[in-house]
Amino acid sequence: MVRLCDALPRAGAGMMETKVQNKVDTVIASAGTGKTYRLVEAIANQVLAGTLPHRILATTFTKKAAAELAGRIRAKLIELGRPDLGAAMLSARIGTVNSVCGALINEFAFEMGRPPVSEVLAEDRQAAVFDRAVGAVIEQCGPAISDIAERFGIQARGYVLPGRSVRGWQDEVRRAVDMARSNGIAPEKLAHCAARSAASLTGLLPAAGTGETAQSLDDALATALRACIVQVNNSRALLKAGTLNKDVPAVEKALRTLAAGERVAWPDWAKLAKLGATKADAALFTDVIAAAAAHPRHPGLRADIDVYTGLIFDCAMRCMTAYADYKKARGLLDFVDQEMLALEIIQSPDNAERLREIIGAVLRRCRKSLAAICGSETPSSRSTVFAMPTQRLPALPRRRSQQRPAARPTICGGPGARARSSPISSMPRSPPTCCAPG
Repeated sequence: MVRLCDALPRAGAGMMETKVQNKVDTVIASAGTGKTYRLVEAIANQVLAGTLPHRILATTFTKKAAAELAGRIRAKLIELGRPDLGAAMLSARIGTVNSVCGALINEFAFEMGRPPVSEVLAEDRQAAVFDRAVGAVIEQCGPAISDIAERFGIQARGYVLPGRSVRGWQDEVRRAVDMARSNGIAPEKLAHCAARSAASLTGLLPAAGTGETAQSLDDALATALRACIVQVNNSRALLKAGTLNKDVPAVEKALRTLAAGERVAWPDWAKLAKLGATKADAALFTDVIAAAAAHPRHPGLRADIDVYTGLIFDCAMRCMTAYADYKKARGLLDFVDQEMLALEIIQSPDNAERLREIIGAVLRRCRKSLAAICGSETPSSRSTVFAMPTQRLPALPRRRSQQRPAARPTICGGPGARARSSPISSMPRSPPTCCAPG
C-alpha cells in the first residue's frame, strides 16, 4: 500500500502518458485466515504513519461489515494509545462500494454538471423501474424474438423449478443489459458483441456433411418419423411401458408439428436423438435417432442462433437507451450508475489534483474474481485489495483439537512488481462473532 500521491504523475506530466498505472497489491486468502485483521492493521499503520483519517478510503461488502470494520479500526487506534486518531476515523470514507461512490459523485457534482443530490434506486426497486422503462421496447421487439425463441424452446419469462431455474428471453435481454452496463460497454457496441457471441457458439458446432442442406436434413427426419409411427402402430400392443410413455409421445409430437406446417423445435430434435431407452423396443427408433442426431450440423441451427443472438442484443441496446432516458428524466441513479460515474471522476485528468488532496489510500475487500476490476479503475491510484476466492474448498472433517492448516496467500504488486508471500496464517484470527469472514 502506498499513498495516492506516490502513484500519481508529478505536476506537468500527462496523466495518460505515465507508465505508473494501476498499482495494486492483492491479498488473496480464504475465509477465516485474517483478511479483516490484516486490513485493520494496514489502515491503522497508515494513519499512524501520517495519513489523515479523512483521506482513507476503504470499502467492503455490506453496511454491517463496513460498520464493524470502522469500529475495529477505532478500537485498534485506541488500543495503541491514540484515541484522538480513533475519534478522527469517523471522518474516513469507510462503507460499501456504492455508498463510497455515491459520496464521491456528490462531491464532484458541480464538475460533472449534476445536481448535488440524486435519488438512488434501492436494489429491490431496480427491477420494477427497469421493467417500466423498457416496456415499450419489449413490446416492439417481442414478436420477432418470440418467433425464433420458440425454436429453442425458450419462453418469454423465466420460471423456477425444484432444483433449478430456467431463464426466458426477456431475462437474457436484462442480463445482456446488466453485463454491458457493468463493463462500460456503450449501446452501439452491442451489435459487435452479438456477432462475436454468435460466432463463438456456432464455432463449436460441427460443419454440415457433403451434400447436407437444411431441407435434406428436415426431409430425412420427416421420412424416418413417418416410417417409425407405422411400425409403432403395428406393434403397439407389444411395446414396453417406457416406450409408450416416453418415446412414442415424442414421435407423435414431432409428427403433429410437421402436419401443422411448422419446423420441429431444436429441443425436440435433441430429444428424438435419444429415443430407444427401452432396449427391447430400441430397434423401432434407429432411423429416427440417426436422422435427429444430425441436428448439431444442421445449417438451420446456425442460422437460428445468429438471428436469435442478434435480436437479443438489438433489444438490449434499445433497452439500455430507454432505461438511461427514463432515469435521466426523473433524476434517478442505480448502483451501476454510481460505479460508472465514480469511475468517470477518477479517470478524468482534470480531477487528479483534487483526488490527491481528498484520498490518500484505498483499501478494498472483494471476491477474487473482482480483484482485477478493483485494481483497474484508474491510472491515478494505487490500492490494496483483500480478496476472497470465489470457489469454496470442501471442508475436511477434523477433530476439535486439530488446528486448521495454515494458509499462505500471495500478494501481487502492480506491473513489474514481484510476487511476494504474506504469512497471514501467523496473524490472530478474527473472533467468531465477526460478521464478515476473515
